[in-house]
Amino acid sequence: MKDEVGACASDVEALERSGKLVTRFFKQVDTNRGKVPVADRTPILPDVVHDYRTQAPTWAVRFLDLRHPKAWLTLEGASTVEALLQRLAVLESKTWTEVDALPHAHSWEGWDGWEKTSRDRLHELTLDDRDGWYQLPTGNMGRVFGFRVGSVLNLVWWDRDHDVYKPRR
Repeated sequence: MKDEVGACASDVEALERSGKLVTRFFKQVDTNRGKVPVADRTPILPDVVHDYRTQAPTWAVRFLDLRHPKAWLTLEGASTVEALLQRLAVLESKTWTEVDALPHAHSWEGWDGWEKTSRDRLHELTLDDRDGWYQLPTGNMGRVFGFRVGSVLNLVWWDRDHDVYKPRR
């Protein structure tokens, strides 16, 4: 019991130290350049502090696989890409809890069940060490695959033809 109390006390002390560091950081900010006084600023905490399920999804595109044979723009016209982007825009008005409730939206615990070509491509992209893989439905336009970090879904593939994972029937 004594060890548990000591551990809790050290955790509290660590949090207090980090809070003092944040306070010290904001006091060091040059308030003459900003329009918001330091005292009125709210620190932006990383996503890990907040529950991503209550937040709206956002998208990151730096991991898009544009060189894949069935890449985002390879086989599609502008109207299809526009419809896909509009679908993503609609999903931005929801929370992750609402997105998770959509049919065919779910996370993947690993990608061992995916098609071999998909697994090989992840290895080529050096994304095979990522966790948090997620499948996002895009209506009758297939699905989007990426990996989630907090509330951000890093988009990798648009799987129009269901080639990433083919359900076994």
